[in-house]
Amino acid sequence: MIVESPTKAKKIGSLLGSDWRVEASMGHIVDLPTDQMAVEPQTYQLTGVGARPICHQPVEAMVAEADAIYLATDPDREGEAISEHLKRYLRIERYQRVTFNEITETGIRRHCRASPD
Repeated sequence: MIVESPTKAKKIGSLLGSDWRVEASMGHIVDLPTDQMAVEPQTYQLTGVGARPICHQPVEAMVAEADAIYLATDPDREGEAISEHLKRYLRIERYQRVTFNEITETGIRRHCRASPD
């Protein structure tokens, strides 16, 4: 499972148990350039968007080794963008998108009923 922050990864991992591996993307993995205009004024199209160094090593390794991937970024526009970028830049083809409104055992297990293995 990939979440946005290390704090969430630790909490969710403790609730799911040792059968699960939960890692943090550390937020966005794609950023707008700082040296040029990033939006075309006439069309509002993004230009010059590039990937910064992808996540951190544990996330990349996990994706390469996993039988199943759960993208559990926040249920807002920013979280959706992070999930989309993770799929694109880490070449994740098979995944399950899950969101949590509460980080409690009940809230987490409602979406993750079985081990991903």
